Amino acid sequence: MLKKLPIDTYTFKSMMEEGYMYVDKTEIVYKLTHESKITFLSRPRRFGKSMLCHTLKEYFSGNKELFQGLKIYDLEKDWVKHPVFFFSMSSLKDCSVSEMKDKLMLNLDKYAEIYGDNIKETTPGARLSGLIERSMENNGPKPVIIIDEYDAPLLNILDEPNLLNEVRGFLREFYQVIKDYEGYLRFAFITGITKFSQLSIFSTLNNLNKISLLSDYDAICGITEEELQTQLLPYLEVFAQKNEITINQAFNKLLEYYDGYHFSDEDTRVFNPFSLIKALNDKRLNYYWFDSGTPTFLINQLKRFNTNLAELENEKLPASLLDMPATELTNAIPLLFQSGYLTIKSYDKDFEVYLIGIPNKEVRVGLSESLLPMVTKIDNITSNSTVINFATAIRANDLNTALEVIKSYIASIPYDVMTKEDWEDKAKCERFYQVLIFVMFGLFNRYTYIEVKSIRGRADIVMFAENTVYVLEFKVDSSADEALKQIDEKGYAIAYQDRLKGRNVVKCGININSKLRTIDGWKSC
Repeated sequence: MLKKLPIDTYTFKSMMEEGYMYVDKTEIVYKLTHESKITFLSRPRRFGKSMLCHTLKEYFSGNKELFQGLKIYDLEKDWVKHPVFFFSMSSLKDCSVSEMKDKLMLNLDKYAEIYGDNIKETTPGARLSGLIERSMENNGPKPVIIIDEYDAPLLNILDEPNLLNEVRGFLREFYQVIKDYEGYLRFAFITGITKFSQLSIFSTLNNLNKISLLSDYDAICGITEEELQTQLLPYLEVFAQKNEITINQAFNKLLEYYDGYHFSDEDTRVFNPFSLIKALNDKRLNYYWFDSGTPTFLINQLKRFNTNLAELENEKLPASLLDMPATELTNAIPLLFQSGYLTIKSYDKDFEVYLIGIPNKEVRVGLSESLLPMVTKIDNITSNSTVINFATAIRANDLNTALEVIKSYIASIPYDVMTKEDWEDKAKCERFYQVLIFVMFGLFNRYTYIEVKSIRGRADIVMFAENTVYVLEFKVDSSADEALKQIDEKGYAIAYQDRLKGRNVVKCGININSKLRTIDGWKSC
């Protein structure tokens, strides 16, 4: 009988004691704890950061029996019991500063029961400092500090500078303790999504090891393809059997939906662990990560920076921009990467830049569903109906009907989605329709690609249907003939004619009339 999959537990201790399946990451944990001291790891939400923190907590607490059967059990010879101070800052989200103080002081109470208290320690930082000092009084093992989701209280208030400064000032006093006791700690581990300056973490810690983009730790969270094919193979077999497909087909389906994350310049591909485990447990595919909630802060930042969504798949960024603090952003791309909506696709060693793109179908569809109402002010029910009707027409190789569906949808977009001045500005009109087409076509399927590069330019859309490849070019206030002419002049379709023998290649030029605010013609061949 297979062990239970961990869909309802997030602590290492409960997983081990209650017989859950655990994908063994402890060899990487051992390496981390012996090669690093003060460490920061950035990963998207629900990507296994909390499980890693709890694993570290039990390891440094010397609970050897929990690790029996795992790689670290034999690697570690001493199993020293350290004082461990563990804090999950997600409990401080959407709280006032006074509520944050009360919750932190309550969390510190349990450590005061072990190491003693001092009534003069009236702030969380002062109390933690006192607890650390008392834990070291008898020259015992050095203490360990683990702070999970350090940035959780800050993310939703990025657009509220006064409140952000107040909360940051409060947290600075607490996080300053790591700096003050840096030389006395055995280990400190901090996780989050993004970086915030002025928190006594990134600017003042002398020995902070940022491992988020290091190849040695690119698989420390998430599930690799090898782990799915070995440790999780029995669950993959059950998934395949339930869906009446082969194991290889099941693997490829899971790749399509949940794989594709890279966290270094190496080729290690990582599955979203939350979605993969849910899919294996439910024995079906779904958009689990997005169903668990699209962060409000992300949508707000996309609006704030007027992000050109059509360029999401073609961004080249140096590591310094991927790692940029949230308070220093000039566009939303770094935050999209840090939040898991974009990932590393490749690395150019000559220019030391990363090519960034959308990782998988789950993110592509989920991102489009989240953003389409923001772009069009049309509800998801109407949008989803449009997607179904379009996909049905494409499946029947009926491009004319498919474009009639799109034409009707674009015509229904409210006039006030942009100002009158914006509608009269051709450049802004073109950008609006470019973003709209990107978001809409992102919903259709995995085999739709936006802004596809060729040697002589970029095709707006390349879409792969069962027996046909569609190469689409959009123009605003021009003509379908001009759009079609561009496909031929730039050679957008040549690669598919040569490469995909047995598939029809259809070229289609489409014109959008900004005054009518809809498609007013198309031509295909």
